[in-house]
Amino acid sequence: MKQYDRTFSAKLRTLRGSAPTAAILAICMPLFCGQAAVAQGDSATQDHHNNGNGADDLRWFIDQQVGGLKNLKDGLMPSGEAIDDNEPLTRRDEGIDPPIDVTSATSYALVNRDLQAGEQSDIYSIKNKSAAIIDTNLLVIAEGLPKGVRLIGPHTGVTSSGAPYLRVYLTNGVLNPGESTVQTLNFKVPKGSAPLRYSLDLRSGQGNP
Repeated sequence: MKQYDRTFSAKLRTLRGSAPTAAILAICMPLFCGQAAVAQGDSATQDHHNNGNGADDLRWFIDQQVGGLKNLKDGLMPSGEAIDDNEPLTRRDEGIDPPIDVTSATSYALVNRDLQAGEQSDIYSIKNKSAAIIDTNLLVIAEGLPKGVRLIGPHTGVTSSGAPYLRVYLTNGVLNPGESTVQTLNFKVPKGSAPLRYSLDLRSGQGNP
């Protein structure tokens, strides 16, 4: 057995039964990508077959073990960086960074509104009016809603500020310049309410706004 394999097995035995899943994954992923921890006496160094920041991520993890496992998240490297390439587009595509604001790059129009039985259904046509591609997910955020109103249906969520949003999985992952997408926002409203008045905030990315 190679020395880095013994080191890897020893680390798993240390963590097994006590560490979160993220901690074990944090060791496994860099090793399987070609970065290995090689024990030399009481210290550890990395065998760099470096595809980006993987080796640095592993070094960070080993250094932090002494102080305990802190702030680890499943699916993310301990450093919080993207695995192979930490540039902004990759971080946004992997959902590490929050979505970017593309409201000024779009125009939207209310196509139809239906209000009955405690629900309001608004259909919008959203167009990319810019010269750039809007990629990954399109998040349609309803801003300025009164209290007691909820956005319902699949692929909905709430922003960190409490505004409801619809996550749109764009066809082929893009909305090209000049293209439009038609989306429906379904709201649960108090019975007898007047039609809702609100604005749309549009974001692009796979993270949570």
